[in-house]
Amino acid sequence: MNPTEPSAAATSTTDNPTQNPILQVDYSWRKWTASITEKSNPHEPLYTVHYRPFAISTHIIYKSTTTTPPTTIGTGTLHPFSINSHFTLDSHNKHHRGTLKALKRWKTSYTHLSPTHLDPSTGQPGVLTWTSDSDFKTWDFICLDVDKLPIAKFSANLWALKRIGVVEFMGPRRWERGVWDEVV
Repeated sequence: MNPTEPSAAATSTTDNPTQNPILQVDYSWRKWTASITEKSNPHEPLYTVHYRPFAISTHIIYKSTTTTPPTTIGTGTLHPFSINSHFTLDSHNKHHRGTLKALKRWKTSYTHLSPTHLDPSTGQPGVLTWTSDSDFKTWDFICLDVDKLPIAKFSANLWALKRIGVVEFMGPRRWERGVWDEVV
């Protein structure tokens, strides 16, 4: 499957809430930024992502462009000598700091505590797990909720230069903006 062309059953439109919403990720190498739009409306960005790749620790800033002026919804830090990264999430008047923790060194599998997906037994932030699968052209990152059901999938095209991938949201909470903010 080409990640920039999802199946017809998964094509996003805001007119049909029964279909999964799909966000398209376009990257600019010149500006070191990514623009995230709804696939059905690629001219109005929902999010922008700014990278500072040449610092000692790579710093990433996520902004929601649905407000004027754009507001920062999160930040991330990738460390040069650690496979774990740190993040903050400032979404819907909630401030959450966390670590995207690698479970294994040679297999892409990460976990983090989610402020939007609470553990039903404790009411505390639930553990979301990111797993991956890849082939020659695509690398799929799948986010699983506390019940190990998929809530989002980021499909990256390994050979793309501009349209680097898509994010598809799944499950009963697929239209919630707080879930989108956390996954993006």
